[in-house]
Amino acid sequence: MKTDSRGFIALIEDDYQKVLKNPKSRISEASIQYLLDIGAITHNQEALYYMGYVEVVNKELKNAYESI
Repeated sequence: MKTDSRGFIALIEDDYQKVLKNPKSRISEASIQYLLDIGAITHNQEALYYMGYVEVVNKELKNAYESI
């Protein structure tokens, strides 16, 4: 799936809003990839996310979104 930068930011914002409402909600693959790309999470944290520890990654998504 290809998206422009505004669409990508909207996707991140949607996931951010989900996390604010429920810290245990699942976020999109694009948001996880974004967090990996900017170095906000490690591959170990990504693995924890897929093992069910979603709060680890969701906290970093929240921090990253609030810093942009």
